[in-house]
Amino acid sequence: MKVFNCSSLTHNCIETVKAQTEDRLAELVSVHLRDSHGMMSIPPKNMAEIKKLFTSPAASDAVDRIFEKYNCNNDPECSWRYIAAAEAILTGRTKVHERELKAA
Repeated sequence: MKVFNCSSLTHNCIETVKAQTEDRLAELVSVHLRDSHGMMSIPPKNMAEIKKLFTSPAASDAVDRIFEKYNCNNDPECSWRYIAAAEAILTGRTKVHERELKAA
């Protein structure tokens, strides 16, 4: 997973754009900059600089977010939800264990 925070370009913008790959994120960032900031084209040199601002969220951040959501307090029924949510966040696939998560 790659993330771009528009505020890192010093825009007065709080938009965060996420994608699975750097190439897809570059496309989405280009669309955001065009639609929200009027940048009709981004020269390759500028896009290379923008790509340097892309980040990858740390796995530990994801684990903390999951733990906050599923603070199971040793409840055995909660463990599969925790594992499914962790897998979805870490792999970036939102369809992981979808049936089980909907049932929860």
